[in-house]
Amino acid sequence: MVKKALALFVLTFYSLTAFGSNDIYFSKIGIEHGLSQLSVTGIYQDELGTLWFASREGLNRYNGNVMEVFRPLQNDSNSLGESLIHSICGDKNDHIFIRTENGINEFTLSTSKMKTIQRKGVQCISYGLRNLWIAEKNQIYAYKNGKKKLYCILNQSNSPIENVLETADQRLIVGTNSSGVFVIDQNKKISSLLTECSQVSNLFEDSKKIFGFRLGKKGCLK
Repeated sequence: MVKKALALFVLTFYSLTAFGSNDIYFSKIGIEHGLSQLSVTGIYQDELGTLWFASREGLNRYNGNVMEVFRPLQNDSNSLGESLIHSICGDKNDHIFIRTENGINEFTLSTSKMKTIQRKGVQCISYGLRNLWIAEKNQIYAYKNGKKKLYCILNQSNSPIENVLETADQRLIVGTNSSGVFVIDQNKKISSLLTECSQVSNLFEDSKKIFGFRLGKKGCLK
């Protein structure tokens, strides 16, 4: 319950202060405003300023006034693949990518059309500088213009990939379930940054191009 409340606190603060207001104030966005479920698993803001909330019971689109909920449609193979949404990202150029329990969907803003990119087998997705990154077990794929291509295989890891981040200098930072953090340079040379650790739950890069990570469960630092 505390985790759910914290997620709502963060997303509400973000949505109400993203417009440059000098006053900071808070209000709640909940089921009474149309949110499909209180357990928010991801947040994304598209190039139009619209907020997208991933939840365990559907995908939510919020324009500041109206909440629209997307759920799977019966007998429609190109509708949302599953109500359980793990993450959302986008290319800031008309496309939203949604990872569900059953794979990946792509939503086009200009046409409001949803299509299925992949079913099953996806560990994580992340949009980089020019393409979508897709992780499957210890393999990383690049997806662009409807085509998916194998980029590299992380043989150094004994556990599935959990997170992928492309940095400003085009390196890939890869967080795993229990094998730590790896760095893949532009020549696909792989080096280990953090080993023998528990789950890497988040990766980020700040405005000074310094990247960091958050460890889940027990974690460790070396």
